[in-house]
Amino acid sequence: MKIAKKVILIILPVLLLFIAFFVVQKIRNPVCESPIILFVRSKDNQPEAITSRLVSELGGLPKVDIDVYEAQNLVDADGMPPVYSVNEWAIDTSSVINSSFNTIFDDDPTYSYDFIIHVTYTDGDTAVLQYTSWSYGIVACPVLISMGSGPSGQLKVLP
Repeated sequence: MKIAKKVILIILPVLLLFIAFFVVQKIRNPVCESPIILFVRSKDNQPEAITSRLVSELGGLPKVDIDVYEAQNLVDADGMPPVYSVNEWAIDTSSVINSSFNTIFDDDPTYSYDFIIHVTYTDGDTAVLQYTSWSYGIVACPVLISMGSGPSGQLKVLP
């Protein structure tokens, strides 16, 4: 009986602390800047990896808004928006947000994410692009618990 009581006295506060952590994070900071991504293919979901993959798959980056999924499917077709060779790029900021407060109780929780890319093209032009998409996981700032990947996102040219 005493052992069970000790176990309950240890587990209950930890469980309450865990729940309070999620509640406070959601109320205090619904958007998480530059999160640490954990678990499923965490290196593949980093903004740097996504951008590198885009430059490689598309052969550069666009100077107009595009749907990345459509562009990836049109790489060998004539209907693809033009992309331009990139001299260098850098990630400025990234952020994630839970799609709903109920994500801790959802069997397949989602979050949305975006990041800003500063691009210098080989022709000397520069641009600021915003990549947005969603994926499976839970945001517990400063940590993102990745549980899978969502669709390819959108690239928008910012003014």
